[in-house]
Amino acid sequence: MDASPSDQCGPATLVPGLNLVGHPHPQPGLTCRGWLAANDPDMVRSIGRFDPVTGRYGTCAWSDDPAVPEPVGMDYLILPGEGYRVFASDDGLLERPDCQ
Repeated sequence: MDASPSDQCGPATLVPGLNLVGHPHPQPGLTCRGWLAANDPDMVRSIGRFDPVTGRYGTCAWSDDPAVPEPVGMDYLILPGEGYRVFASDDGLLERPDCQ
């Protein structure tokens, strides 16, 4: 069965805690902070990835100020074919913005 990009671009289902997901077709320039900002700060707490060059994990997350939630941390590019660690506070959906 072939899935068109529009079929793959829908939200991903999240469970509380760690979720492993990808972004099938991000537009060039989408970053971790941009992806995080497209989601509810009470649901999606952070997005992380493994950097094979440095051997380290990088993460963007929401700031600690609940009055003014703002994405902070590493702002790396979101690439097709890579897997990301998404930490969720509850059951819900992860939006995949800028999906082509």
